Amino acid sequence: MWYNRSMIPPIVDIYVVWYPDDDEGQRIAGWLLDHFHGTPYMGLIGGAIEVYIRSVPWSDGSDSPRSIPFQDLPTAGLPSSRVTVVVPVIGNHLARAVKNSLSDWSSYITNIISVAQVDNRVGIFPVQLPGYVGNELTTQLDHIQSMSSASACDPGILCRELSQQITQLIWGILDKSTGDRVKVFISHTKKHSLSEELNYVDDLINRARSNIANTHLSSYF
Repeated sequence: MWYNRSMIPPIVDIYVVWYPDDDEGQRIAGWLLDHFHGTPYMGLIGGAIEVYIRSVPWSDGSDSPRSIPFQDLPTAGLPSSRVTVVVPVIGNHLARAVKNSLSDWSSYITNIISVAQVDNRVGIFPVQLPGYVGNELTTQLDHIQSMSSASACDPGILCRELSQQITQLIWGILDKSTGDRVKVFISHTKKHSLSEELNYVDDLINRARSNIANTHLSSYF
């Protein structure tokens, strides 16, 4: 079905940002691209969720990548996404670039953080690479909760964590409250069948509670 993109703004734009020498960034971007363009999202209108990359230098005389649209003045005729998500891949090469006074990466990252602090439609969800040693970059991101460290090594965990973070961000926009977790209602039987062990239902409930407690969700039984 044909549609006019100028009339239907995208819902979520995801920007994966990494320093070119942090090779894991390319892999993480590929995982997110495959996930959000995969089967679970096939029913959405084309362009509803898009994944973009920001890594290599964009202009002569600068080592930072192309700016993200919210860093620039709006372009006439181009729709802006309702929610913008930035996934910085935090590695040692990026940390060194941020520390380097001759690099533009420090101002690039600082600008992203500054926008997110005043615009609740922008979310920053870092992925910290194994072996990362903190420095000035850690200080800039100290008020931002990173995704699970396992996200950098497991595409399933990465995509689950980011999906939950995006849901939480949208929930905060909708109800004007960013403090409450998204709540999942879980319905279950109070009795076990004759073929089940006596404590089967209770054990199942406890496992569900435990798993939810380790995510960004809240539960209601």
